[in-house]
Amino acid sequence: MRKSLYLVLLMIFFVLSGCKPNQKVEVTFQTNGGTPIETVTSITQLRDGMPTTTKVGYTFSGWYTDETLTQAFDPLVDRDTWVFTIYAKWVANETTYTVEHYLETLIAGEYEKIETETLNAAVGQTVNLVAKTYTGFTYQSTH
Repeated sequence: MRKSLYLVLLMIFFVLSGCKPNQKVEVTFQTNGGTPIETVTSITQLRDGMPTTTKVGYTFSGWYTDETLTQAFDPLVDRDTWVFTIYAKWVANETTYTVEHYLETLIAGEYEKIETETLNAAVGQTVNLVAKTYTGFTYQSTH
């Protein structure tokens, strides 16, 4: 693993070393809701490695050269210019939701928990639930 990482960093170094000394560098990072990253303006910064970003509930899936996230960014590709924006791609993590069902007791305004459901869904996904029916109780959507 260490050898692979070392090899990748070495290849990035050689590609970036090919950049002309007076060539303008301005790599902007669109993190798409992740933690912000400042624009990189020097080859030296890029030699230190690609910046990272995080987003609660999501796993970082790489940098892309297009807003639709279809063209993966490859730092080893020769470029005519080092002025561009790259975009973060995220994959929603699975999370567990707990749904509690309550029934109103004979004392007005008091409720008793009758049932609990544990459901899984991707972060940010809309979860559609169906109201439970219980014998002797009528569902009222205004509560």
